[in-house]
Amino acid sequence: MSEMSIQESIRIWGITRMEAYPTRAEVTGITNDIGAGIRAWHVVRNAYIPGKDTLVVGHLWIWTERTTWNPVGGFEDVYSVDLAASTCDPVMARHPFNGLPIAIRASYDVETAGPDGKLNVPSDAVVWDAVNDRWINVPAGTKATSKVTFDFSKLFKAKWHHGIQISLADMIHNLAALWDLAMDPEKSAIEPAIASRIAPAFELIRGIRILPDERVEVYIDYWHFEPAYIADQAAIIWPASAPCMTVPWEVWAAMDKLVFEKKTYAYSDTAATKLGIPWLSLVLKDHAAAVADVIKEMKSAAFFPESWFTINGKTYETADNAMARYDAALKWYEAYGLMWIGNGPFMLTKFDPAAQYAEFTAYRDENYPFKPGDNYWGLPEPVEIVSVGKSTIVPGGESTLIVDVKGPGALHVKYLVKDPLTGSVVKVGEGDRVTPTRFAIKLDPDFTAKLRPGGLYEFTIAAYSDEVAFVAAVKEFVDVLNIEPLKRGVEESVKVVSEDVARRIEELSKDLADALKGVESAIGKTVESVTTVNTAV
Repeated sequence: MSEMSIQESIRIWGITRMEAYPTRAEVTGITNDIGAGIRAWHVVRNAYIPGKDTLVVGHLWIWTERTTWNPVGGFEDVYSVDLAASTCDPVMARHPFNGLPIAIRASYDVETAGPDGKLNVPSDAVVWDAVNDRWINVPAGTKATSKVTFDFSKLFKAKWHHGIQISLADMIHNLAALWDLAMDPEKSAIEPAIASRIAPAFELIRGIRILPDERVEVYIDYWHFEPAYIADQAAIIWPASAPCMTVPWEVWAAMDKLVFEKKTYAYSDTAATKLGIPWLSLVLKDHAAAVADVIKEMKSAAFFPESWFTINGKTYETADNAMARYDAALKWYEAYGLMWIGNGPFMLTKFDPAAQYAEFTAYRDENYPFKPGDNYWGLPEPVEIVSVGKSTIVPGGESTLIVDVKGPGALHVKYLVKDPLTGSVVKVGEGDRVTPTRFAIKLDPDFTAKLRPGGLYEFTIAAYSDEVAFVAAVKEFVDVLNIEPLKRGVEESVKVVSEDVARRIEELSKDLADALKGVESAIGKTVESVTTVNTAV
């Protein structure tokens, strides 16, 4: 399998992970994520013990000096990521069995002209102007490789944990905040590590377009043969992955003021070390208090960054709603002493670094789009090679190996032929589908004619599915018939037979000649007798 991977992959994976994730037998609702195991974002949210309303999850640490909860430059260790996964829903995530991007809180449609073509970007599409802090229309004639249309209705109909409706205002503001960090010279100078990391992604965006029905078009200079990856790349407009790394816009605005105006906290470890200030974490008591103080200042000053919400003359937020948001955020802080406000199935309601303890409370708002058991996949069904039917290969003749497989989804078979004496790979190919579970590996006469007579060739056969990232593989050795001895045997047999036939023909010819001589003599005597009779008469 390693050789086939090296020969056939467009990427070579250099690490084999061997990990164990123990759980108690009574815990149910666990999806076996092939890549992340029970650390995956969807596992804890569906795990439960029948008859109990509390689940205790063991983790090596809840907090270390590098455990930082902020959506811009935090979440760099598993001790923050694993916990946050239960508090937020991603827009896109990876399927637990095959690793492909899938939609969670926003469905999507992809249109692409790639890899070589271009689409026209509508004139009412916009990009962020980091110099003037406003949304501007794209230049005339702007083109993009692909367009992704997201339907955010499943996201915007629900609420943040502090009770405020999630809206386009959150998406527009937080997208602008990241775009500004990447492109604004002053901000990128303060946080160069983050800016250099996210700038390439924003350079691909050619424009976004707000549609009137909670849909958003993203025009992007990106192509992939799998459309899901195009959508995943475009999902940067809602700064969320698994786990989602976003908060209500009023919390983000307060963080920006602490980092870029007051300069008392940093988004990244790099900037914190360089400037000698704390690395901002929304779950630490004094950090959360600092964010809450800024929100109080924003409320007192009636702060409302209207240009950040205005696209093509329409403003997607109001000053009154901004004040309501400030009140809700401050109420949340007063209740829990935290400023991490999510939108997922669990709310972070207690975080105690000293005690290495965190507590999550189920979020059961009626507008939340998922119920327990959603985003549960269970156990993956493996792919298996049931049998391989093979026969001796005749050089110069067509040969076929029949492979029977089973597993979920659309199945495929690949093979690799190797000469074990030289170590060289002589052929790589795909099996022809005969039925959904039967494949034929056909070796044409031109190929078999090149094989070493009497040789033994190694066949590595792999079966895989489009639904699960398991690969089944077997190794078979197949003989190549050496027909030279047979040819020599036939030639010698023909020679012996020919000599025997010639001898027999010679003997028959001699016998026939002798017989003819006898007949000739008898005829001569008969003629003489007839002549004598005639004379006597």
